[in-house]
Amino acid sequence: MYGGIPEDEYSAVSELVSAGAHVSFNYMYDFVHGKVFVIDNETVILGSINPTYYGFEHDLGIDLVINNASIARVFAQVILSDYYNETVSQVGYPGIVVSPINSAKYLGALLNQPGTLYVAFEELYPSSGFYGLIQQHSERVVLVGEHSENDYAVGKLGAVMIPGLTAKAIVVGNYVYVGSINLDYTSLHQNRELGIIIQNPVVADEVRNTILQWYHEYSSTQKGQIGGITQSLVTMLLLIVTLLLLLYIVRSTIRPRRRRR
Repeated sequence: MYGGIPEDEYSAVSELVSAGAHVSFNYMYDFVHGKVFVIDNETVILGSINPTYYGFEHDLGIDLVINNASIARVFAQVILSDYYNETVSQVGYPGIVVSPINSAKYLGALLNQPGTLYVAFEELYPSSGFYGLIQQHSERVVLVGEHSENDYAVGKLGAVMIPGLTAKAIVVGNYVYVGSINLDYTSLHQNRELGIIIQNPVVADEVRNTILQWYHEYSSTQKGQIGGITQSLVTMLLLIVTLLLLLYIVRSTIRPRRRRR
């Protein structure tokens, strides 16, 4: 295990060490942001879900469970290199996405694939350099987290803000990306991030349906809120007009008549 935690949670490290875990802190990147478990060098669990109460019970995240020893060993090698603060310059397995090594290249190529695009990212900022690739998909569903920096994505890409969204996922056709990498410069080029791109129609359908479910739930909520606000404004305007009309009538009634000369 390796990574970074707030100082007030160092007691958790002591508990892990007491339980037999080997803990190391990596100082080579701005953030160690990957979320990957390798089990018995045969199974990989990876994605955006943090192993915390909020990560499991409240956040909207996506993880994949992959039973593939070859993939498991590649992720284990990256984790061990980071554990010992050793530099990893390349990843030899196609589709395994690692920031800052190849994530910009892999995700850019995926976004350049033709077809309807489904995207869910906690952070989708202009600094990623990917807005143009997303805009070339005339048919797209784009979800972003509830952060002010995502206002650009709402305005430029038609994104819908989703409270509690932590997912990082792309679906185009039968291609799927799931991981920890956000679409911003820091995540692509300065953090240690881990993800994977696979071609699998079943997984693509599952992730696509999840994104669409969130989209329909929260877009309808937002429309309902906007409709409610609009109705309230109309009611307020009618009241103001009515009051002004009543004032006019009252003033006209009590105004003294001019004498004839």
